[in-house]
Amino acid sequence: MHNEIPNVETLRAKVLSNVSVKFHHFKSKLTTKFIYVERKEENSCTLYASVDEETWQQFVKIREIEKWQVNITSYIWI
Repeated sequence: MHNEIPNVETLRAKVLSNVSVKFHHFKSKLTTKFIYVERKEENSCTLYASVDEETWQQFVKIREIEKWQVNITSYIWI
């Protein structure tokens, strides 16, 4: 069996694009579950070991800025 490795630049672009999309979805999930709806009183640090307290507080602060909320309301159906 012979496997060919695709063009490295094309593969790199696809991988980075996929990572970007996954990271965007992860941040959306955190915002929806822990800031706006289900677990508003909880902290995601208990569920995700990779999220430290300082990073979480910065994330929440960004999501609570009025300008950000106005921009995102057209995308979230609560």
